[in-house]
Amino acid sequence: MLKNFYLSEIFIIFVLGINIYSAMKTVTIGELHEILQMEKAYFEYKKKDGTMRQAYGTLQFTYIPENMQPKESEMKKEYANFRYFDLDKNAWRSIGSDVAEVTIL
Repeated sequence: MLKNFYLSEIFIIFVLGINIYSAMKTVTIGELHEILQMEKAYFEYKKKDGTMRQAYGTLQFTYIPENMQPKESEMKKEYANFRYFDLDKNAWRSIGSDVAEVTIL
């Protein structure tokens, strides 16, 4: 049976070189940012205290409750950490600037 591919899946597979249908893949924070702008994703990273954090996150407003979406002025701010919306916690979370890589699950 053939699977219907979405344009964002094709972008992730061919442009970013990430096979979203295979096992875990290590990506940079920049690549995670691009993925979360298009999709919801399960990922994990090592926190500053050494523990592993698993998350299910996105940056797509479609999946973020309206009252939790950032205001336009907040979107223009520069943050030291990478911010994403955690769909399990229903809250904004951040990945410390000391984290270089994230594993897509």
